[in-house]
Amino acid sequence: MFGTDRTMETGRQKEADRRMEADMRIETGRPIGTGRAGHNSGSLRMAAVLFVSLLCAACAGSFSVSAAETKERRSFSSRVVELEALLQEENETVAFMASAVEAAPAYQPGGETGPTKDQFISDLVNSYNARCSVLSRYSEFPTISEDGYNMLRFLCTAAERPFYDAYQGAVFEDRNIGTLCGEYLQGLEKQYEAEELWTAGGSSDEIEAAYFEGYDIRSAALIEAGEFYMADKSVLADYDSLTASLNMAVIVPAAVEKNKAEADKTMCVNVQNNLNTLGFACGTADGIAGKNTVLAICHFQMASGLPVDGIVDAELDAQVASQVPAAPESQAAPAA
Repeated sequence: MFGTDRTMETGRQKEADRRMEADMRIETGRPIGTGRAGHNSGSLRMAAVLFVSLLCAACAGSFSVSAAETKERRSFSSRVVELEALLQEENETVAFMASAVEAAPAYQPGGETGPTKDQFISDLVNSYNARCSVLSRYSEFPTISEDGYNMLRFLCTAAERPFYDAYQGAVFEDRNIGTLCGEYLQGLEKQYEAEELWTAGGSSDEIEAAYFEGYDIRSAALIEAGEFYMADKSVLADYDSLTASLNMAVIVPAAVEKNKAEADKTMCVNVQNNLNTLGFACGTADGIAGKNTVLAICHFQMASGLPVDGIVDAELDAQVASQVPAAPESQAAPAA
């Protein structure tokens, strides 16, 4: 039985609390301790005590995830069942979420032409919301050990494994959507790398750096999806809490205005034609670098490892043209 006296020293606990609160606010937009109404009963407080005790025991090795288990990618449901079984073993009156293990959404991108934009956006929303659903169930607990904190957030990343696995290698007819998909998968991959560091005994700084690099990449993709590819971005849980250094909601409008004032129309037509040829669909080549053209430019720049600004200029014109396959030379007619 896990005793409540097995807690961490005050300084370490405060740091773990601070990290957990920051992560909760980032991923859900809601401070810890402001959960759903009706969850402040005595039984919940008992659950909190038991949960903290369990997680502190994890620091002593009583409940740890080995690297081998991680490589086998234990299912999300098995992780939850294991955690909940231990909670219920402590107190039979606690029924926190053992009966609420949800089946992972079935992601089946593909077909002859690959996933459509609408299918990808729908799957992205479902995957992200599955992650947020896991986190929200545990958000009432005000304290947590550092190992417990990692255990929880990597349970959240496990909720997105089905999406990650399903979309590996997916081919999109529109490279704009393909780039967006690749960006989100890259963010998840960074967070899976953070979990590997944790199971291998890496330092807290290494784990934090990898995890939040992944967060920043994922958030950039989610913001773009919400701003430019969704009729109702409110379907993304806690959308307004997302932050990202590469924020398309800021970059695109600024580039549209700059291009409107400064871009050469003939050059813009050339860029648009070449982007369409490369699969970065931007619509009719009309010489106007509006939202669709700027998004296509940004995706081209991402895919090419270039700074992302969406600006039409001579440098961009040359960069795009350099990737367009040369037209085959016409052969002269044989002599009569």
